[in-house]
Amino acid sequence: MDPPSPCGPTSTPERVLQADTQFTLGFSYITYIAAATWTNMDAEEWMEKLSAGKLSRLGRQPSDQQMVHAKRLAEAEEAKKTLKTLPSVLSFLPTFILVPVLRTYIMYKESRINSPSAHRAQIDLIMAFSIVFACWKLRTFQPLMARWFVHNPIAWTKRQDWMNSFTMLTSTVSTRTTAVYVFGAFPLTLSSSRTRASPTLHSTA
Repeated sequence: MDPPSPCGPTSTPERVLQADTQFTLGFSYITYIAAATWTNMDAEEWMEKLSAGKLSRLGRQPSDQQMVHAKRLAEAEEAKKTLKTLPSVLSFLPTFILVPVLRTYIMYKESRINSPSAHRAQIDLIMAFSIVFACWKLRTFQPLMARWFVHNPIAWTKRQDWMNSFTMLTSTVSTRTTAVYVFGAFPLTLSSSRTRASPTLHSTA
């Protein structure tokens, strides 16, 4: 017997599948458009910044390497400013927690700044897995995590359809066991595989 529906009529499997499909297609389309738009805007911004200096007098456009180098310098300066303000922002934390948090931030920013652009996604994934894993270990956040980071493929009400579609996405980075290390190793494996494959791909191109 199906459980009673406290929020309205029950949702059929067809409706659940339709909601999940619409969410996946819509989220993928919006993400692709947003990423492409941001990439173009970022490239134009840095081309304008670099073209206003010595390169403009020489009549040359900045190269990709020059833009990457300039962005790394700017990101390093921004990280230094943030690091100076973090102790005051997190002053409510005890010292034995604050110090590891600051060191983790430094390690994350250094790895991200010094890594090639293709490797930054793996670093961000590892950080996301770690944050979600830490939230699962804190009792304060456990009710929130159980509501928004656990996916139930069956939505008993129409009102829950959209929530299930959302948790279908968030549950991909959610783990409350030591399996977080497995998830963390997966991006590293992708990164190393790409690095080893690059010379072969370039030589056959």
